[in-house]
Amino acid sequence: MNTRIAFAAIVAVSAAFAGEASAQTQTVSFAVAPVNEMSVSGNPAALEITTATAGSSLTSVSDASTTFAITTNQTGTKITASLDEAMPAGVTLAVTLGAPTSALSIADVVLGTTDADLVTGITQLNESGKTITYTLSATAAAGVVASADRIVTYTVIAGS
Repeated sequence: MNTRIAFAAIVAVSAAFAGEASAQTQTVSFAVAPVNEMSVSGNPAALEITTATAGSSLTSVSDASTTFAITTNQTGTKITASLDEAMPAGVTLAVTLGAPTSALSIADVVLGTTDADLVTGITQLNESGKTITYTLSATAAAGVVASADRIVTYTVIAGS
């Protein structure tokens, strides 16, 4: 008999609190900012011109041992590059980047101290393992050039 009275009391208390429930709301603000990120892997091997065919230009050398990755959530993004200082007279350093999906890569862009377009039309993607190929060329008039370094700066330019 005491069990029935306790059960009835619990049901009565539960019913009383059920009518007092209320809903609460919150406003959540959100946004996705423009994201344009690029990373490169390591440094290429040293490029050294050591040969030529008699009567012809010096033999250019290339290295494709490095890669890049890119993430962008914009459309019409591009990658540019420039050198920290000019190459010696008669010596050029060119670069070609592997094109991400649906983008256009411009082959053998000779680098200088102002930004040059390398890849255009990059749209909303994230890809990695894209090849970077450097090519060093020189004319005979360049003479003997001692080993030197140049820093290549890559920039992802936001699209629309």
